[in-house]
Amino acid sequence: MKACKFWNEGNDPLLGIAKSFSVIGSRHPFFPHICRFRNLMADERLRREMQENTSDSHDGQVYASLTARFALDQRWELKRICWSWQIHEESSVPRFRALTVIYSTQSGGIECSVFPDDPRLKVIGRYFREKLVHACGKEAVATTEVLRYVPGRRLTFRTGGPESRPVVGKFLRRSEIRKAYQGLVRVSTASSRSRSYFSVPSPLAIEENNGLFFQEAKPGTDLTVQLAADNFVDLLHSAGQIHQHIHRLPIEAPEWNLTIFVENLTAAIEWIKLFQPEQDVFLHGLRDFLVSHCPPVERAQFSFCHGDFSCRQLLNEDGSWSVVDFDRCTRADPCWEIARFIAFLKYDVSLFCNWHLEENNGNRSQLEEAHAAYLNGYEQAAGQALNRKKLLWYRIGAEIHYLARLLKRDLASRVVLERTFELIEGLRAKFQNGKERGAWN
Repeated sequence: MKACKFWNEGNDPLLGIAKSFSVIGSRHPFFPHICRFRNLMADERLRREMQENTSDSHDGQVYASLTARFALDQRWELKRICWSWQIHEESSVPRFRALTVIYSTQSGGIECSVFPDDPRLKVIGRYFREKLVHACGKEAVATTEVLRYVPGRRLTFRTGGPESRPVVGKFLRRSEIRKAYQGLVRVSTASSRSRSYFSVPSPLAIEENNGLFFQEAKPGTDLTVQLAADNFVDLLHSAGQIHQHIHRLPIEAPEWNLTIFVENLTAAIEWIKLFQPEQDVFLHGLRDFLVSHCPPVERAQFSFCHGDFSCRQLLNEDGSWSVVDFDRCTRADPCWEIARFIAFLKYDVSLFCNWHLEENNGNRSQLEEAHAAYLNGYEQAAGQALNRKKLLWYRIGAEIHYLARLLKRDLASRVVLERTFELIEGLRAKFQNGKERGAWN
């Protein structure tokens, strides 16, 4: 999410809306819908509601997202635009507020909701208004901390549990909740039996009909806020070791599919082309390059994978480590997840993001040092070297996936686009030079 200034004497949030999705120009097929969305957001009724819900807050974050479908005629069809103002304030009651607006291309209209109301996860509102208040009192609602909210998809929160011990609750779509909870049960059991020097939250309860489960709240803060210029080498070395220990856990999970990965990669390239048509030749060649050099499927080398391993999922308190959010766990090629962690690092951590975007090559070399620290920790724990050629192929794929995500969420500035295209081209040239360890026929 990106930072956003809210109502104050000299600022109107509608000015921010007018600049939303600025990469979509007048020739873009989504442009008419973007214009209609902006016009609807200028409605006086909605304007008053925005002011009522953000008037005493100067800062917040915006979650924005485009939902589209790649049609059979090879065109993208926009389905929805989501724009959610989210405010976290420790000193206020409630501590979290959000106003979400969803624009539907089918109806041509907008739907507005104020948290905890969510038209696609209606149980959230009922839980916060009824069950939480009934069980624990209004004080529990006041002190409940929202950790992450993705409108219509998921909510993660921390609240008081039995004997006043904090617990973490997760709302997911009901179709996803059992799989996520059962995955946590298996990981928690396997982790407790292993000699890993990190812990995993214990599963506590599931309310399948509500799409909700509870787990133990682990102490510590996530790695994104701990990494600094004077400690990133040591912390990322530990992250690499932890990641390798996760990969050796003897856990069964749904199997990741390389064919689907390549299909999604091709769709991501088509999505990027939609926003950057001037890069058509480069992206077309990149797609052909990745497909023609696709590594073989070697199921014997698959291992248990977290599925969403990143600095946000690593908690540390004075050297005591925990790993959370195993909702997407799978069995996969570990190089896929390792490459994903490296690619996402510069977006998850502000220090690394600044290094990535600066023109100073010295800072970019420090980012490479961060990658090396993590990989050294992983290889040291594994007792063997990684296949760097395979890792590089997956790294290019991960960079493409993340760039597509940034465009979907209105986070891709001109500088981000330039740097990422430059990075991908450099990675492809490195692969073609053939100097990385490892090979396949």
